[in-house]
This record gives sequence, structure tokens and C-alpha cells, in this order.
Amino acid sequence: MKNNIKKIEKNLERQKEIIYKFDFHTQILTKKLNSILGNNTLEKKKENQKKVMSLENELKKYEDTFNTLNNEMKRINVELKNVKIYQNDIKIKKLNTKEMLDKLKLDIKSLENNLINENKEKENIMLIELNLKIELDKLKGTFEKYLNNLNILKGQKKIYANQEKLKDQDINANIESLKVIIKNVNEEIHKLSILVSDKKTKCNQLELNLGESEETTIECRSLGTETKEGVKFPLNNENENKCIYYKIKVEEDITKLKEIIKNIDKQINKEKEETNNFEKTLNDILQTNKIFNENIKCIDPQHKIFLKKKNKLNKKLNEINDKIAQVEENINEYDKKGKIAENQFNNILEDKTNIEEKLTILKENIEKMGHKINDIFVKIERASNQLKNILSSTKHKYEKPKTTNENDQAENGQAENGQNTDNISLEKKVLKKIQTESLKEKLTLLFECFKDCEDNSIGKEILQVIETA
Repeated sequence: MKNNIKKIEKNLERQKEIIYKFDFHTQILTKKLNSILGNNTLEKKKENQKKVMSLENELKKYEDTFNTLNNEMKRINVELKNVKIYQNDIKIKKLNTKEMLDKLKLDIKSLENNLINENKEKENIMLIELNLKIELDKLKGTFEKYLNNLNILKGQKKIYANQEKLKDQDINANIESLKVIIKNVNEEIHKLSILVSDKKTKCNQLELNLGESEETTIECRSLGTETKEGVKFPLNNENENKCIYYKIKVEEDITKLKEIIKNIDKQINKEKEETNNFEKTLNDILQTNKIFNENIKCIDPQHKIFLKKKNKLNKKLNEINDKIAQVEENINEYDKKGKIAENQFNNILEDKTNIEEKLTILKENIEKMGHKINDIFVKIERASNQLKNILSSTKHKYEKPKTTNENDQAENGQAENGQNTDNISLEKKVLKKIQTESLKEKLTLLFECFKDCEDNSIGKEILQVIETA
């Protein structure tokens, strides 16, 4: 934009130089024309004076239009300067907003890092709590297992105690039954011993009777002996069989009792082993309880410290969340302000683009004017050459011989003086005429240039000024 404005200013300066050259050449030509047109008649002078008056009036009008155009150009330059100042202010504001945004971004990053660190600390605390909970759950699980084992062992103990009671009752019942059997056996043995003693007495009596009756006959002996043997043998066989039967029964009962006693001993040993195992498990449970209590005692202060740290971190977290909320609100406000500034900046950019378009159009128009001015200079040079040729031809025509009469010389002197005075006024008038003609040509060129750019607002305003002029 600055480069474009500088180029435009350079072009304007060049065009001003061209216009000054053009005016200078026109002044030279007017001087030449005044020197040539000094011998015109009074009628032509009057006509020329009238034309000069009309041209002066037109010149005044064109000067007014030219002044208005210059004022408009000055106003446009002032507006361009204001636009530059406004652009610089917007750039400064934009830089300030960028700095603020960078600061806010840095603050947000620092807050995010603090949040990340606090979240990591929270996660570490949570992991420690989880590990402690897992250890507590493990200890609770082992404790519950031991409690379940205790309850199971207590139930088993009750069952075994009931079984032992029942077994003791069975053993006592068996012992009582055996005692009853032994009593019965003893009674039967006593009865048998009584029978044996009775039979012995009977045998002794029979022997005595046999000794007394030796004088009896042999037949009687034989018969007596047969009868004795027949009586003895069945009695002895029956008693022996009964004794053997009772002995076998007693032995069987004794073996059964021994087996029962062995089984009872085995059960007692098993119960002793179970009681020992139960005592061991109880001791293990008590030791684990002691260890668990010691661990809890050790954990309690650490847990309290962690809880305090957790509460402090929660407070810090709440403060940070409040700060983050405030920062987010500030960011939203800055975003709104930034959007407003961006909209303003976009509007300014649009205005800038419009101004650049206008400047490009002005450049094109100025270039066109330059080309046309160059064409005018070429035409002026051609006209000057033609005027030189005409003047040279007129000088040859109007050269007259000098008269010797003094009256004629005096009259000629008076006429020359009058002509000189007329020539001075004519020179001014011709200069003005040439200036007005040059202004007319310039204005027509401007008019043509601004007709080409009817969409331009500045061109329209200048066209209106020219049309009013």
C-alpha cells in the first residue's frame, strides 16, 4: 500500500512537471504570437478583447473547478493518511491482542501442566489407596478364611464331641452288656462248678457204695460198671461242651473288646491330632490377627497423612477449577473482543482493497492523462512549427519601405506607441487565452478519463464538479 501511494505521488509529481513545461511552452508561444500580432486592426482588437473577456470568465470558472479538484485531491490525501494511521492503530491493537493471547495461552498451558501434575498426584494417591484396599481385602479374605476354618473346626469339634459322647455311651453300653454277659458267664460257671461238685459227691458216694458191695456178683459188677460209665461219659461230655462254648464266646468277646478298644485309641489319637492341628490353626490365626493389627496400626498414621494430603489436593483442585473457569470466561471475552477486532480488521481490509482499486483506477487514469498530455505536447510542437512557418511568411509580406516624411514618422511613432500599449494588453490576453485553452483541454481530458471509471465514487464527485463548472 505504501509503495503504491509513493508511486502514485511520483506519477503526480511527474505530471505536474509536464503541466509546468506545457504552461512554459504555451507562454513562449504567446509571446511569439504577441510579437507577430502587433499590427492587427482595431476591430480585430475589440473582437479579441471580447473573446478575451469571455475566456477570462471561463478561465475563472475553470480555475474554480481546478481549485475544487485540488481541494478534493487534498481531502483524498488526508483520508489516505487517516486510513494509514487507522491501519497502524489496528496493527498495534492486533499485536497487543496477540501478545495478550500468547500470555493467556502460556497461562493456560501452565495451568494445564499444574492440573496434569495434580492429576498425577491424585492418581498416585488413588493407586496407593487401591493398593491399601487390596491389601485390606486380602487380609480380610485371609481373616474370613480363618474365621470360616474356625467355625468349621468348631462345628467339627461339636460333631466329634457328640460322636465321642455317643461312642462313650456305646462303649459304656457295650461294657455294661459285657459285664452282664460276664456276670451271666460267672453265674453259669458257678452253677457248673456247683453241678460238678454235686456230681463229684455223687461219684464218691457211688464209689463208697461200690466198695461196700464188693460181694456182689460179677454180672452186677459188669452191669454196675456199664451203668457208671454210661452215666459218667454223657455228664462229662455235656459239661466240657458247655465250658468250651463259653470259653470260645468269652474269647470272641475279648477280641471284640480289644478291637473296639484299638478303634477307640485310634479315634482318640485322631482327635488329638485334630486338636493339635486346630490349636496350630488357632495360633496361626492369632498371629495373623496380631500382624494385621500391627499393620493397621502402622497404616493408620500413613492413611491419615494421605487423607490430609488428599483434602489439601482437593482444595487446590477446587481453587484451580475456579481459576480455570475465570480464565475460560476471560478467554471467551477476549475471543469475543478478538472476533470484533477481526471483523473491524476485515472491514478495514475491505476498505483498503476498495481504496487500492480506486488507486489503481486513478493510476490508469493518470497514465491515460500522461499519454494524452504527451499527445498534446506533440500537437503543440507541430502547431509551433506551423506558426513559425506562418510568421516567417507574414514577415516577408508585411515589410514596407521607410518613408522620409517626418509627419509620417511622427504619425507612425504615435501609432507604434498606441500599438505597443495595445500589444501589451493583447499579450496578456493571448496568454490567458492560451492558458484557458490548455485548461479546457486538460479538463476535457479529465472528463474523458473520469467517464471511463463511472463506478468510482471519487470520479463521480469530480465529474459532478466538472459538469457544474
